[in-house]
Amino acid sequence: MRLGVLGLAVAAFCAASPALAANCSLDEADLPGRVATCERIIAAPGVTDDTAAQARVILADAYGAAGKLETALAQAEIAVKLAPKQPVALVTRGQVLALMGRVDAALSDYDAAVGLDPTAGAARIRRGLIRYDRGDYEGARRDFTVALDADADDAAVYVARARAIYVLGDSDSALDDMRKAERLEKFTAQNLAFKGAILQSLGRYPEALSAYNAALKFEPRNAPVLAVKGRVLFGMGLEQEGETAFRAAQRAEPDNEAGYLGLAEVQLARGSAELAKATYEALLKRQPAHAEAREGLADALLALGHPDEAIAILDALVKAAPAEAGPYVVRGRAWAAKTDETRALADYDKALALAPQSIEALYARGVLQAQAKHDAAALKDFDALLKLDETDAAGLWWRARVRLALGDAAGAKADRDAAQKLAPDLIAEMDKSTGA
Repeated sequence: MRLGVLGLAVAAFCAASPALAANCSLDEADLPGRVATCERIIAAPGVTDDTAAQARVILADAYGAAGKLETALAQAEIAVKLAPKQPVALVTRGQVLALMGRVDAALSDYDAAVGLDPTAGAARIRRGLIRYDRGDYEGARRDFTVALDADADDAAVYVARARAIYVLGDSDSALDDMRKAERLEKFTAQNLAFKGAILQSLGRYPEALSAYNAALKFEPRNAPVLAVKGRVLFGMGLEQEGETAFRAAQRAEPDNEAGYLGLAEVQLARGSAELAKATYEALLKRQPAHAEAREGLADALLALGHPDEAIAILDALVKAAPAEAGPYVVRGRAWAAKTDETRALADYDKALALAPQSIEALYARGVLQAQAKHDAAALKDFDALLKLDETDAAGLWWRARVRLALGDAAGAKADRDAAQKLAPDLIAEMDKSTGA
């Protein structure tokens, strides 16, 4: 994530110094003109250190914009020496250092600038960007908030804060920031796609779809956006439309893994395990070590009635990445297919130790426990699952069966009715498969 790199604070000098006003009115591409004006100011008799520092800052900005980073850094160094208590001099040097890849040194300059002026917006924004890139999302959020307190009309900073907030898990607040940004300036395809991702995380699929479609008007062959559009359509139950989007992503970018993975999931959901197997294999020809594709291939093999082949793939995945929960869940289902309850339960337990809120693992373990008549244990799993997602119709159906087995007829009826209301076709299918 990057905002514009140089020039955030130069305007403040332009407004404050008549001597620099002519320079600031020059076209930014007019490097010789800007340099000549600043050098005349610096050479003028009786020029103060503050004015000379301001001119050096503008020189650093100009040289930096022209890609002459060593020269820009030299000018910024002089500016800091002339006016060590001017935050803008430190920020300018930090900007140049960041462009040169000297991020730690740049961060030190931003820290010093904030120490001199805690409300220094330019320093806060630059420091926030570095903090975001380093995974300090809370620190980034705080910096962007201070910058917005000083200037509430900066759309780019609202977007930056939205990204930090989104990673922190507050999608509602992230969406609020994106809406503020959109009121200030027309969104690019990138920002529209990010807005779509936020809406998708909130389960607001029609609005997310609208945002993705708007992004695709700018870039019709944007494979990542086509793929996430496919995910939304799939989530809305529009499998055919989702498949079309995933195939479009593949055509736009033949190595786009999301297109293959999404298409295979649609195929599995439709019961076309053979097609899904072929899709996973096609991706693995391009990316032989792709872990998610290997896990998906095992899932397809399991659906085709080949649990031993699936287990062989999953054993290798678990060995290569023992901290990943997904392969344990699929392998657990493979052991369950072989009626090895002990090994299946051990894999589900391992998956939930790694990912306690895994709905897939809770569901799989709950079903295994229910089928084994361990009703009290099954009830705990379905309670935990439905606490995470109260609209999981399959989970409600199973909990209804478990509650009935435990003598809770009223609770069973409530769950059954809720499941029927959410997904009548699915419930009819589950009833048919179990003879309920």
